[in-house]
Amino acid sequence: MNAKHTLLIMLLFVWSTYAAPQSKLEAKTINICVDETEYPPLNYFIRLDGHKTSVNAGFDIELLRLVLPTSWQVNLVAAPWPRCLLEVEQGRLDAAMAASANDERRATFLLSRPYFHLSPSVAFLQERFRGLEVTGLPRRLDTLGRVCGIRGFNYAYYGQPADLDIARSNEILQFSDLLLKRRCEFFLINREVYSAILRLEGLESLADRLAILPMAGGIKVPFYMLVSRRSPHAQALLSEFNRGVDNLEQSGDLARLWTRFTSGQGGKTNP
Repeated sequence: MNAKHTLLIMLLFVWSTYAAPQSKLEAKTINICVDETEYPPLNYFIRLDGHKTSVNAGFDIELLRLVLPTSWQVNLVAAPWPRCLLEVEQGRLDAAMAASANDERRATFLLSRPYFHLSPSVAFLQERFRGLEVTGLPRRLDTLGRVCGIRGFNYAYYGQPADLDIARSNEILQFSDLLLKRRCEFFLINREVYSAILRLEGLESLADRLAILPMAGGIKVPFYMLVSRRSPHAQALLSEFNRGVDNLEQSGDLARLWTRFTSGQGGKTNP
């Protein structure tokens, strides 16, 4: 395994600095995985003057700080998404953030309550397919050209046939380059992620050339934290996370937090 793909790249925070001695003895160490490539507005690096820093931010980061007990030591771990899932399945990591559900994942992992929703969509160059906004998407996108997506992602909820031919990329931030260079005709991407990437990269002007259309009838898809069935902290983690999200939802703070990371506040620095 090369250095880039080393799993335990600790990005952020260690809590429990001020815990009492007894609390320290009882503290749980929780290792939670995120995709090592940026996936705004959930997980990304702050930009300053257009340059990427090493400071990680995003909705998932803030949410974990708010909902998990301060007596726990929480390590945020970055890894390629397929490896995230494998390490959580095998119990070497406790959980992974921001995952959609399917039958396989429900059988393999414990799922938290849903904590945000995304809109399955497809991006393409307007100049290539101007009529699609009028006629609508075909039953199979791959009859019109090359369809691209991200390796390891679940696209079952996009409303296309299960055998849809999808060329898989490692980096979602490349989606606009792939479309502009005609390496892909279509890119499967959630609308909220599409908008956050354009803001993060300072590419808002591309919206004049790109089109994005809803898929699967315009539904919004729930996303979850996946918890390892082999984690010794599985039930405690699920309980604390779900309770924390419930409390944030009831107070209105969950919606406000989501709006903060999806409304473009902070311009190019903060999606």
